[in-house]
Amino acid sequence: MSAIEIDTGQLSRRGKAFALAILTFGLLTFFVPMIEIKPPDHGVAHLSPLDIFVEVQSALSHGQDIPLIFVLFGSAYLILVLAAGVTLLLPFRKLLRAISLAGGFILLYPFSGILGGLRLAAFVESAGRGSDLTMLWVILGMALFAVAVVTWTDATT
Repeated sequence: MSAIEIDTGQLSRRGKAFALAILTFGLLTFFVPMIEIKPPDHGVAHLSPLDIFVEVQSALSHGQDIPLIFVLFGSAYLILVLAAGVTLLLPFRKLLRAISLAGGFILLYPFSGILGGLRLAAFVESAGRGSDLTMLWVILGMALFAVAVVTWTDATT
């Protein structure tokens, strides 16, 4: 007689470790100065999303509006933090899969609709002019997709 294994819906230790490694990589991009900007008269500067977040906070204190692109990336990082917390505290595959898919939706939503293709083309085109936001967007998307793949392929044994 063969033993029947009951799927508890939780990540295995290996799946949990792999998901945390992917999420940690995604969260580390918040601190790495990988966004290159070329302000006039100052040469080239490299900023991290944390530096940009600090600049946005100072702009808010002066009453300026936030560009939508920063809300997009801030939401993606919050989803990564949420996914890491869920992986540590409630490592259920379906919950983590839903969080990953919600993060993917947040990253793709600005490119939906009639003008979404134009926004996407402009976003990709800006990568050729020195903006590294496209690479950051791709890294965050890959991290969320990889976590979703881990939740689909992980089997508790």
